[in-house]
Amino acid sequence: MSSFDHEEPVRRSSSHPFTKDSGAREFSLESQAEMSERSEPDKSVIPKNRVIKVEVGEVVVFIIIDYTGSMGGDSCILRDKEALLWDQLRNYLGSLLVCMGGVGDAHGDRYPLQLAGLARGGAIKDELLKTFVEGKGGSGWRESYELMAYYLLNNIEVAEAKKSFVFFFADEGYYDEVSVSQVRKFIGGEAKAIDSIEVFRKLSEKFNVYLIHRRYADSDADTMIVDLWSAAIGDDHVLRLQTPNAVVDYLLGVVALHSGRTLAEYDEDMKKRGQTEERRTEVRLALENLSKVLVFEQARAPSAEKGAIDRSSPGQRL
Repeated sequence: MSSFDHEEPVRRSSSHPFTKDSGAREFSLESQAEMSERSEPDKSVIPKNRVIKVEVGEVVVFIIIDYTGSMGGDSCILRDKEALLWDQLRNYLGSLLVCMGGVGDAHGDRYPLQLAGLARGGAIKDELLKTFVEGKGGSGWRESYELMAYYLLNNIEVAEAKKSFVFFFADEGYYDEVSVSQVRKFIGGEAKAIDSIEVFRKLSEKFNVYLIHRRYADSDADTMIVDLWSAAIGDDHVLRLQTPNAVVDYLLGVVALHSGRTLAEYDEDMKKRGQTEERRTEVRLALENLSKVLVFEQARAPSAEKGAIDRSSPGQRL
């Protein structure tokens, strides 16, 4: 799949009123209407027998959203914040592409895996609106994230390792093993049964993988879910989201820290874009440990010894 060769304008703000749902999510009625128009996804976002090729020098930010019942409305938040997301990602990474996707439960959903096209600017919205929020999911506290991880590991071709990002935005855990029958049905090709933790480990060698975790309704299950993800991608890469509408602040913070910004500098960025002290405090606390880990890793890197990391420049490429 080739990237777009143009940038469409982004919508700066919604002209429609906002609403707040029972999950404390606030989003515009316009985005809610847009994200509920489809009764099935566009065929272009179905990943079966599909390989995505990332060209040399291109950075991709994959944003994978839980499209099941408990989190379907969160796609509206990201739709509303697309302008902020795009502008700030470009500020930190320079040239990049964004790829939006959705995950359900392959044990019962019709469309458990969806992945839109690589896009820039306003085209991100067009691609996102090709997806379908099925709003079902399984009966327990697991969804098919491991199946999406398997797809990203095996069907995304990248020339340069560890430059791109995968963000899972989810509230539940993954299944313990990648199902061979589900691979055949939803991804295509032959596969061997593989432990899910091994898939996530290999995916983390390929990309910078993070979970932005929205608290699960059952507190005991929530603890197990966080432990499960921490075992797969590392505790520093599991960010506990407190405020649903802060998801973009968390995501941008991770990218900013990887680009060479300090946590204090990112806090100033949030302040400049009008975030409240309460929101900024929440995000700082969520990113504090990761910021220390990345500073340590950057200090050990050979390029850091040569002064290659310029923390004063938010547009530095990874």
